[in-house]
Amino acid sequence: MTQFGKIRYPLIGLGGTFDHLHDGHKFFLTYASELGSKLVIGITTKDMLFTKRYSNTIQPFTTRVKAVIKFCKEQHIRHEIIKLEDEYGPTILKESKIKALCVTKETVIGAEKINAIREAATFRPLPVYVANMVHDEEGIQIHSVRIRSGKISRDGKVYASVFKQNLVLNDEQKNTLSQPLGKVFEDPKPALLQKKLDKQSLNLPICVVGDESLSFFREHQLSFSLGVFDGHTNRTKPSKLSIELKDLDIPKINNPAGTITTEAVSGLQEAIKGQPVDSFLRVNGEEDLLTAALILLLPLGSVIYYGQPNEGLVEVNITEELKDSIHSLLK
Repeated sequence: MTQFGKIRYPLIGLGGTFDHLHDGHKFFLTYASELGSKLVIGITTKDMLFTKRYSNTIQPFTTRVKAVIKFCKEQHIRHEIIKLEDEYGPTILKESKIKALCVTKETVIGAEKINAIREAATFRPLPVYVANMVHDEEGIQIHSVRIRSGKISRDGKVYASVFKQNLVLNDEQKNTLSQPLGKVFEDPKPALLQKKLDKQSLNLPICVVGDESLSFFREHQLSFSLGVFDGHTNRTKPSKLSIELKDLDIPKINNPAGTITTEAVSGLQEAIKGQPVDSFLRVNGEEDLLTAALILLLPLGSVIYYGQPNEGLVEVNITEELKDSIHSLLK
């Protein structure tokens, strides 16, 4: 591939999904802008993205376009946005004025395909420049799919890194987590709740935390992926749920009161892997604080339900903002 130098082309072509615009995208755009006077930026339509993991949480085309335009304006990068309906865009057309391509190490093959088509049509191949990948705080490449899967933030924070050792929460952390972390339903209506659950993608987990909440879901045959419970009512008395499930071989994890243990986190990670359906995880200790762990472990768009004492059922929708808030609190 062409080495970076002082050559500046009038038009540089590059493309991508640019979903959840992150530090890797920003480096890519900046790198390309140093090669050319103007960028022609192809942004893929959602029709091209169905095969990507967690494709249902890829941002709308207009949202992705606005994010790229905003960044380019902030960085004073001259640009033109085009809609990519295929992987080639205008680069294989004779009348294209694009003079060079910029790609990442993972999309070099796309540039090779473009030049193969150009050469077959007796067009001159385009010089190709390759931008390095940007890595997160643990040295793994930043990808939009890892953001959608809930593993990292756009600037490379690894959410689960706060669980490298057992956490004993202080009073401030416990007080914050004792407040509702989402919308509270004082008197949840099963039929209306099921309609909401039906809209939830089958690819995204629905988790229920707590014996009473889980009993409510089971009693009304409401959909869920994972139920987390400790088997007790008021901390000591065996719950109705524990009696109902006593014959099932349910994995158990240890999580003493006031803590989030590495064992519990590992158990949750294993339980939510592969989007299970109607599976359970029993906690030896207390399950309340594991809602916070689930927030940092689940993909964007997932939902958690848990009971808030004397208030009702809390619905927690997993967003980037919520993940960042809980990560900052626990870190």
